[in-house]
Amino acid sequence: MVVRSLFVLVAVAGGVFAYTHGVGGHSSTPSVQVRNDVDDTRLAVAATNVETWHRVNETYADAPTGLNNVTLARGDDNHYCVQDSRWHLPGPGGAIAPGPCP
Repeated sequence: MVVRSLFVLVAVAGGVFAYTHGVGGHSSTPSVQVRNDVDDTRLAVAATNVETWHRVNETYADAPTGLNNVTLARGDDNHYCVQDSRWHLPGPGGAIAPGPCP
């Protein structure tokens, strides 16, 4: 009986600790955005389309991304930045980062 009570007490204490310290998704801190293959692919395809435009037109300005959910946030003769609702990819040669284009 004592062992069972001790087990229940430890389980309850662990649950209280997990709840108060944000274990299990109940954290009071902002959530971290997690990229996935779809995000990476979508931005990579858009960047490829913008790069193709640049080869033909010698500018990134007004380049189409070819995707409804990815926009060209900025483009000039030498640089561009494409973005979706959560990530952006500066180019050429940049890395995907959270948030909109700077």
